[in-house]
Amino acid sequence: MQLQFESRTLHLRHPFIISGSQYSEKIVFTATLMHDGIVGRGESSPSRYYGEPPESVQTMLSDTARWIGDISSPADIQTLHEVLLQKYPHQPSARSCVIMAAYDWLARSCQMPLYRLWGLNPHKTCRTSFTIGMDEPDVLTEKVKEAEAYPVLKIKLGNGDEDYTIMQTIRRCTDKTIRVDANEGWQRDEAIKKITWLATQNVEYIEQPLPKESLEDMVWLKARSPLPLIADENVMTSRDIPGLHHAFHGINLKLDKCGGMWEALRMIQTARALDMKIMIGCMVSTSLAMTAAAHLTPLTDEADLDGHLLIRDDPFRGVTINHQGQLILPESDGIGVTEQGIH
Repeated sequence: MQLQFESRTLHLRHPFIISGSQYSEKIVFTATLMHDGIVGRGESSPSRYYGEPPESVQTMLSDTARWIGDISSPADIQTLHEVLLQKYPHQPSARSCVIMAAYDWLARSCQMPLYRLWGLNPHKTCRTSFTIGMDEPDVLTEKVKEAEAYPVLKIKLGNGDEDYTIMQTIRRCTDKTIRVDANEGWQRDEAIKKITWLATQNVEYIEQPLPKESLEDMVWLKARSPLPLIADENVMTSRDIPGLHHAFHGINLKLDKCGGMWEALRMIQTARALDMKIMIGCMVSTSLAMTAAAHLTPLTDEADLDGHLLIRDDPFRGVTINHQGQLILPESDGIGVTEQGIH
């Protein structure tokens, strides 16, 4: 078994502005796992916020390439997951890249799509939202026009009184269903005031309203919120979930946060056992990562898998979205992506 990888810089269609952060480019890594003449591919979109800069992914993948041949086959995903977690406990995005490539390899070796390998129904995928970051009113108006094809919008808030301006601007343009992500940008009293108002604005739910350290305030807020509250920055792996069900109605799992598909399946089982809502989200990524994550959506309640829609130079073609916003999985083997030219 051999592992190769490369990095690439993705360029966003618009600068991506959220509470406390702004960027126009994103470095991602694509790994290729080769064994018995079959190739599997995976992707990492690391985040400095979670302590995983691109340089650390490069180092980890280089190191993994030296020892991965000691594992008999990519089909032994449990062993691969355990060894990766032991060696690189603080690099979930890099681990996810390798695990994704292993699952792609396994499904390709079985000559079936990944969802079929898991016994999932591809017609039970979720609707995805399309994300609109913070910006000036005229730019927000243009972004809403560009998102005409997507029936559900995810709006980034968490910037004081500007939140009202953003929402009012969006509502002048469209009455579509909105999901709000505050990215830890509110404090307790501000949050309940804004959530109460947002409940009158056709908003479905709120992601991460308070800083992740404010868990006691989240318990207070959950008891009073008219809208469901979804944990994002507060939840990394399945171990975090039991301590959050009293503070949130649901979780947002991301492959780059949790360490890959093996752990994502465990998170889904844990959240279901606690009767929590399950959302699957993403980093800015290519269609490779988005399609891989989409294979899990028959098991989730909501999806925010638009990372490939936010970039100008997607090198892959995979999951598509119908006019109702539902994710449509490719029928080809493995994750199901193909390479495409970039114009």
